[in-house]
Amino acid sequence: MRTTLAITSLGLAASSSCDFASTYPRQYVALKTKALSADTLDGDLNKPVWANVKFTDDFVDIQGSPDPQPTPRFRTRAKMVYDDTNLYVAAIMEEPDVWASITDPQEIIFHDDDFEVFIDSNATTYFYKETEVNAFGALWSLCLNRAYGDGGYENSTRVMEPGFDMMDHGLTSAVQVQPPNCINDNATPCTSWTVELAMPLDQIQINATHPVLEGEFWRIDFSRVEWRVLANDTSPTSYVKDPAYPNEDNWVWNPIGPISMHQPDMWGILQFGNFDTDAAPAEEIYYAEWPARRLAMNTYYAQHSFASANNNTYATSVEQLGEFAPDGEETFVCGDVEITLETEFNGFVAVADLGGYTATVDQSRFLTVALRTWAGIQPR
Repeated sequence: MRTTLAITSLGLAASSSCDFASTYPRQYVALKTKALSADTLDGDLNKPVWANVKFTDDFVDIQGSPDPQPTPRFRTRAKMVYDDTNLYVAAIMEEPDVWASITDPQEIIFHDDDFEVFIDSNATTYFYKETEVNAFGALWSLCLNRAYGDGGYENSTRVMEPGFDMMDHGLTSAVQVQPPNCINDNATPCTSWTVELAMPLDQIQINATHPVLEGEFWRIDFSRVEWRVLANDTSPTSYVKDPAYPNEDNWVWNPIGPISMHQPDMWGILQFGNFDTDAAPAEEIYYAEWPARRLAMNTYYAQHSFASANNNTYATSVEQLGEFAPDGEETFVCGDVEITLETEFNGFVAVADLGGYTATVDQSRFLTVALRTWAGIQPR
């Protein structure tokens, strides 16, 4: 028998900070194209299709603000377009020492320098997909049922059979190194390496239902893992990791805070736009779910911080959570927050109403949002 205890916020008037604008993620409008296919990728970002679309903002250190935070040593930017079959991602990574060692599929690519794509097409933080690629074009694809910190696990052919593997279903990579042939040649300085990815939409949407339509949103982020290396004194065609820097750098599009990409609620926003020809490019549309989502996630983080300080016991009132909220003690004057404690398994469900949306999150970060209407709530 389940025992629950419900507690509701004070319902005070929302303050001007209740739009959570200071934490609004970076956003990118991907245009639709007819100019690419998986078999045309070659790693060349000078193709007209890429020249017609903008780069993302430069990548930043994963920890973001407040300052001071390390400034990435080398510039990284990405672009996106899509068609009815694939999401296409292109990236350029400035780099004087391009190297790679992994060639086998489904290895842990980030043991090399790599470029990574994380996609949560349903924006629930569940069943998100991760793809990694190195300068050889070697790929690793996996699905996470939920974040590792929430008890999730990797689903890939690296650890299970059968396992999730986008490479068997159309995932394609193409890489170029500038200048050509400088990879693993420590006597020839490089300037950059570029990558193109064709990511099959049907594989990204396994265990997801959110559509690929103009004006719709997914959550996405990119990561560049960068190791400091030294020229190998015994070989002119290889590098070794610098023992003075045992940890990699993590440079991302949308900053996370913790040094972990597995925080799907912190990723950027992918907005699907119109065709790159025949119409003016789509403008960014405000992600109207954001305030309700952020309010719910403040409750999630505050509950876990409270439990860490109180013998793994969750708060019994919203008032107890204010000091633990990532966005400050005044967070819970925004909208209405109702928490139900699930005492049978020491869990909780938090429901946040704000800005015309209802966001619901549980102790494992399963996050859903519904549009409130006069007739009730419509799931998104």
